[in-house]
Amino acid sequence: MVQIKNITSNEVVEQIEKLCESKKSGTIYLSNEKNIIAQLKLTEGDIVAVLFLSKRSVEALELIFASERFRSFKFVERDEKAIRPELDANLPPMVEILEFIRTTGSSVAKVVTTRNNGKIIDLNQVIEIIVIELTLHLGPMAAMLCEEYFDKAKDLADVMDSLDKVASEIDNADNEIEFKRLVTEKIQKI
Repeated sequence: MVQIKNITSNEVVEQIEKLCESKKSGTIYLSNEKNIIAQLKLTEGDIVAVLFLSKRSVEALELIFASERFRSFKFVERDEKAIRPELDANLPPMVEILEFIRTTGSSVAKVVTTRNNGKIIDLNQVIEIIVIELTLHLGPMAAMLCEEYFDKAKDLADVMDSLDKVASEIDNADNEIEFKRLVTEKIQKI
């Protein structure tokens, strides 16, 4: 059994790669900052199933690796025959899974920035606030617009710089002002 506390996403990727190279069979338990546990099941070094909340497969991987840090990483070795019934046919080939977690793990720092008081802010959470508020004015189109405007955002300053452009998509000046006020207020509470 391998167990590591307070581990970064890059370190998680390294641990997964080691287990895969060693042709291990068992279950990786990852606990994120909110203490939600994800499971990655390995059979002879191949990731054969991924579970996170009610999500499976690539969708679960995307949610898991949206975290910059994890509270814990634990690997429990199991006989590969015990894991075979849990195979997920929807997972892409192992090469693609490893490439995905390497890329996501190394770029996850993009979605995290700091404020003056040093508090860590998840940019995905900030963008989610904007999408929710904008949806009230523009409907489902809001998510696509935010993706377009915030896709290259590296930090909170980038997001805030684009907020005026996003707000200009609202046709009513009073609603635009109210939108910016609410978004700014909610972001400050993070």
